Amino acid sequence: MTHGRAAQLISGATEKRWTVIAYLVVSTLAIAIAVPAALGSSPARVGLNFSLSADHSNAGRLVGMVDRTDIYVFATVPGATEVRFWVDRPGSGTPDHTAVAEHVDGAPVTTEFDMLGATQGTANPWHLAGLSAGDHQVIALAQFSNGFSISTTTKFKVSGSAATGTGDQPPLSPTPSPSASSSAPPSPPPSSTPTPTPSTASPTPTPTPSPSPTTNTDLCASNELPPPLTGYPDAETTGVPASAQLKKIDGDLRTTQNGQVISNVEITGRLYIDHDNVTVKCSRVWGGTTNTHSNFRMWLSTLGNPQGVSEGSALKYSNYTLRRVEILGTIDGLKAEGNVDVRDTWIHDLFYTTDSAQTSGMTHNDSVQATKGSHMVFQHNRFDTWSFAKGQVAGTNTGKSPYGDGSGYQTSAFMLVAGFGNISDVVIADNIIRGRAAKYVFALDKNGYTTTGVRIVNNTMGVENRDYPQWFGVNSATTVSGNVAVK
Repeated sequence: MTHGRAAQLISGATEKRWTVIAYLVVSTLAIAIAVPAALGSSPARVGLNFSLSADHSNAGRLVGMVDRTDIYVFATVPGATEVRFWVDRPGSGTPDHTAVAEHVDGAPVTTEFDMLGATQGTANPWHLAGLSAGDHQVIALAQFSNGFSISTTTKFKVSGSAATGTGDQPPLSPTPSPSASSSAPPSPPPSSTPTPTPSTASPTPTPTPSPSPTTNTDLCASNELPPPLTGYPDAETTGVPASAQLKKIDGDLRTTQNGQVISNVEITGRLYIDHDNVTVKCSRVWGGTTNTHSNFRMWLSTLGNPQGVSEGSALKYSNYTLRRVEILGTIDGLKAEGNVDVRDTWIHDLFYTTDSAQTSGMTHNDSVQATKGSHMVFQHNRFDTWSFAKGQVAGTNTGKSPYGDGSGYQTSAFMLVAGFGNISDVVIADNIIRGRAAKYVFALDKNGYTTTGVRIVNNTMGVENRDYPQWFGVNSATTVSGNVAVK
């Protein structure tokens, strides 16, 4: 077996065959996730790909239509020790398939992990005929030797009709239809029943195909919030789309009217929301955003700088809604002071730099910081609480354990300390929270003000935080339940 292949398989493949078309509809396909920099010289991307050939030639992302019974599915994950696959099941418990890396001199050398493994060096195919018609998904979870893990989710649909392939692969010929002579039913026996009068009823109309999934182009054109993500947010599903054409605006930008829509711009300074009902979409703001009005919405945009920027926060203060926003390279991620709704958003790699206001002389970085306010929801987000310092770039310390060289720490994912008013009704649910924070959530009273009604439920938590297994520093008014650890 070559080093580019997984060396082991645990599988329950189905052998049943028939012609099928797979409409491989991307939810979070070939999801780009930064591989821990400790595992390589620079961040890489993780992809879930397929080929029509066992040697992975002419491979493409799982997108478009495939009119072949067999395909070869593999995850490209440099540095991983194994990849676990679940088909049509949550990514937990015993996987359906596991591909384990081959090692040389104790180090993993596999880069392409075949979902169904290989037999005598040849990848095993996935028989799509073994799937029923309808919606399906594959979850791939990559594990690394330092305990870090990352995952990707692929949604697709299996149909029984034939069509020419599209997507990253070259067009594929449809399966030939059988000849009329072979498919015609046998003639009925003679009958004395009179020939019926031909029907005058209208023919049954052909069903209208279901619309394709909403693309980034659609989301950038629409003024409606994006639909919820199926998989967790990451580099592929958050931030300004790579395909977006941006108009550059040097310096700061201030809104000019209520209801203003700002789209497809790159702002080198800071954005100031000075009006109500403003929408920002598919844009990059290097210096962050300040909102002082009501009903501010943002999606598919990037705030901050991967080289680091000495901004106090990427977005402040209240009355905002975020979907699929990427935040990085600022000192704090979000300042939240009430009426905040953040979902499908990725906050990572905050900037650790000097801060004269701190006793240590260095910043105390928090992904979300609140000192007052109520009615705040943080659901189905990803918080990677590793920081980087001047002279480094985002991703430098990602994946490091809680012990070692002392770099890459931040204070928390959530710092909810009622220093300037009461805090209440805060939901932190169904997030992935990982990294080198001291504790992941603080919820405390201060200065005579109280923090109440904070619910921390059903989150997936890392084991890299400094005080693990203590994830939380919270008061007795905080509800904590259903949170699970992931290594």
